[in-house]
Formats: sequence, C-alpha cells, structure tokens
Amino acid sequence: MLKEWIQANLTIFSAILIIKLICWANPDLDEPFNYWWGMLIPNVAFILVLILKRFFKEEFH
Repeated sequence: MLKEWIQANLTIFSAILIIKLICWANPDLDEPFNYWWGMLIPNVAFILVLILKRFFKEEFH
C-alpha cells in the first residue's frame, strides 16, 4: 500500500512541476490552483480509503 501511495504522490508532484514550468515559460498564464491543495486532497483521500478498508474489510473483499 505504501508503494501505491508513493507512486501517487510522485505522479501528482510531477504534474504540478509540469504546470509550474508551463506557467513559468508563459507569464501570461495564471497558475490554476494552490499546489498545496493539489497534494493535500489526494493524500487525504488515500488515508480515508485506508480507514474505510480497515473498518469495512468484508465489503472490500
């Protein structure tokens, strides 16, 4: 499970870096969102899924 979490974080971080690079190269573009939220929301969702899997184990299998 930790491997998937790390892969998801690296994918999100890579997407954020690409967006920042595009915004840096073209100053007319505004940055579309706060990047901390882009990392926080998927991590909270991942933790929520872990909690739900623990409490509802028989329904996930």
